[in-house]
Amino acid sequence: MNKAQLAELARKYLAGTASDEEKAWLHAWYDAAGNEETEEVGLERPDTAEGFRSRMLQAVEQAMAEERPRKGKNWYRLAAAAALLCLVWAGYWLMRNGMGNKAAPPYPPMAQAPAKPGSGGVRLVLADGSQVALDSAGNGNLASQGSTNIIQQSGTLIYKAGKAPAAAATIPLNHLVVPKGNQYRIVLPDGSIVWLNSASTLTFPAAFSNSERRVELLGEAFFEVKANARAPFYVKLNGMEVQVLGTSFNVTAYEDAGSINTTLVNGAVRVTTGSAAKLLRQGEQARVGRGKGQIEVVQADTAMVLAWKNNVFLFKTSSIQEVMQQLARWYDVQVVYDNDVSSLQFTGEISRGEALETVLKKLSLTGAAGFSIQNGNVHVFRKQ
Repeated sequence: MNKAQLAELARKYLAGTASDEEKAWLHAWYDAAGNEETEEVGLERPDTAEGFRSRMLQAVEQAMAEERPRKGKNWYRLAAAAALLCLVWAGYWLMRNGMGNKAAPPYPPMAQAPAKPGSGGVRLVLADGSQVALDSAGNGNLASQGSTNIIQQSGTLIYKAGKAPAAAATIPLNHLVVPKGNQYRIVLPDGSIVWLNSASTLTFPAAFSNSERRVELLGEAFFEVKANARAPFYVKLNGMEVQVLGTSFNVTAYEDAGSINTTLVNGAVRVTTGSAAKLLRQGEQARVGRGKGQIEVVQADTAMVLAWKNNVFLFKTSSIQEVMQQLARWYDVQVVYDNDVSSLQFTGEISRGEALETVLKKLSLTGAAGFSIQNGNVHVFRKQ
């Protein structure tokens, strides 16, 4: 969002013609912007609520003084609008910095599984096609691309970028491939952090340009995007795109899933597919069905959505198909249904560090479903 766009948003906000979506984006920009950026568009970040009130009052008085001789009897309308805007921003600032001045705790780091149930094989594919097996690479510098150093440290891949390239076309693309039974974390060149779930691939540049940041996802990932109002962050999915300012959100885009789901934890994101677009608010989930151009927005159960990131399976009246789909991705097995079990549902929490046999035994304690492992396949059947 450039200064001209911000100025237009501020003008509409002041005039009372801004839509709910435009107000949300202006607020999200304010959260994401640093001191330099807010000063450039005439917004300062005072250290106290009193300082904020004082500066906003000065802005109102200046607007009144400037508009009174130019607008005659109508000057008071702009003054009232300016005062209203000040109240809105004051309330917003106080909400962020006053009663809620306790900083929110950082999101907990990705839990590490005691043992990898899958076959391992997390790998980094560089732009020249060469591959690095991350499971056996150890800590330290792995490679360099341009001015970017690629480092692995304690199970995290870190891209330390130097000078940003001028044109996106010159940036080499890398691929982080996380097979079934694994999860992995990467720090992107801009400092954003991405947690990848099993059976997922992230495509990203070795360095971001100054104007935008783009990545592509297949599978599932949780993003903590570093705020940069000058360079929006985009996640490309199969037939869908998520635009971000600075925020935390989860995306599920497995090819075998019936829909692509984007769940907003905090901040602001815009989900786009074809000509349809929706702005999500905190706690909402956007669902786009395969082959459909419509976006459905629902309230999300964020605990369930983010359970994988905390290394647990969490089920709440989940169908047997949903349960087994998660197990198949994590344990890298095929599922065979021996009879009709479509009506069975499960509720509970199980660690993803458990052996597959242990998980199946716990599920069977419900009494309705039975499981057996034959030739690497999990057979599911309804108990008679």
